Amino acid sequence: MNTLASVGIWIWIGYRDTTNPREDLDLNTGDDLPTHAVVEEFIEAQTRPGDIDADYTVCGFVLDSIFYPTSINLCGTDTRGQYIEQWTAAEASQMDDTPTDWQHMFKIYARMVAIEAEPFSYRNGIYAGDIFVTVKNEYKQRDWNIRRGGRSTPESLIILDGSNYETKVNISIQQELTCEKLFDLYTNVCDRLTDAPNHMYPFSTAYCYFCKSAVPNFLRINVLVDPQRLIDENGTKLPKNKHRQKVDNIVKQIVDDELSINA
Repeated sequence: MNTLASVGIWIWIGYRDTTNPREDLDLNTGDDLPTHAVVEEFIEAQTRPGDIDADYTVCGFVLDSIFYPTSINLCGTDTRGQYIEQWTAAEASQMDDTPTDWQHMFKIYARMVAIEAEPFSYRNGIYAGDIFVTVKNEYKQRDWNIRRGGRSTPESLIILDGSNYETKVNISIQQELTCEKLFDLYTNVCDRLTDAPNHMYPFSTAYCYFCKSAVPNFLRINVLVDPQRLIDENGTKLPKNKHRQKVDNIVKQIVDDELSINA
């Protein structure tokens, strides 16, 4: 259970004097009410198969003010609530969910698209938004946004059928390497991840890079893989909460192999 979804409910109210915006008002003095309030609700999310919190992103596009869903992401976080992994699929069964779950989430954003069409004039374009499903089976829409830019790689690759799993791997390099050697290592690791038997897709220049300035040096790689390929030594499909460790182990083993070969 990640901390973001399990710390209960609390309310934070903050405001400033509109006549003197540099002066904070004391909430406990005077009779003035806040001009603005922000309410944050921390909830307990359901646990989905594989021991992952029900933290979803609904993806699709808008055409003539109608929302057309394309996929749903299930997002995993670390103990600090930071996103570290994501499963993307075009069908509920690929995520061990039910069609009813997805239909409900799609309807929520279909309503949002209809509401926004007139005041925002957003009738055509990319669309995505987030939802928590609580232990009480409530659907909590959150972190709403209109994604007006391009579509992310995991969502785009859904058109090729199947589902995908995304995660980031950071590898510290204790061995002292020149810039050229570090670049060669990075290139060889990416090549081997792409080839059989791994069939992973390193992507996104924002996350696939190596660093010579940090101590120790490191590789940081963002990868996509078909979750059906993440199996144990007996060929059994791993649960979702084991996927990141499996990918991490594969990348670390390849790095160790390359370092020993080129020692």
